[in-house]
Amino acid sequence: MASLQVLGWVLFVGAVVAGTWAVAKMGWARLLLAGALFPPEIGAEEKGVPQRLVVEGPYRYVRNPLYDGDLCLIVGAALLTRSWALLLVAALYLAQLALQLPFEERELRERFGVSYRRYCELVPRFVPRRRPVRQRDLHT
Repeated sequence: MASLQVLGWVLFVGAVVAGTWAVAKMGWARLLLAGALFPPEIGAEEKGVPQRLVVEGPYRYVRNPLYDGDLCLIVGAALLTRSWALLLVAALYLAQLALQLPFEERELRERFGVSYRRYCELVPRFVPRRRPVRQRDLHT
């Protein structure tokens, strides 16, 4: 097996494992139900979905582990299948995130205030930290 295909498997499997961990920490109901049940004009709060800033698990290493995982899945699949088209999809996904994230982050700053600002100072958006941020550092 070519080394790029091995890397593809590592990215693919790693993304599934990390994504599962991230969703478990965020809450399965939040991920699976929020997008489907709450149109933009109706917030999750009104529907009783618990709202909290998740700063545990993979979120101690990187602010967007699910987006990182999505990108790794796409790139891993591209390497496994030797598909240039999937690499284009990965590039388009990054462009979409560049447009989407400022809106998400603005909402999180408004919702969680100082806690989210501190989190952003300590935890990178996409490239994971080598060591997890300590919980006590987030609250000082």
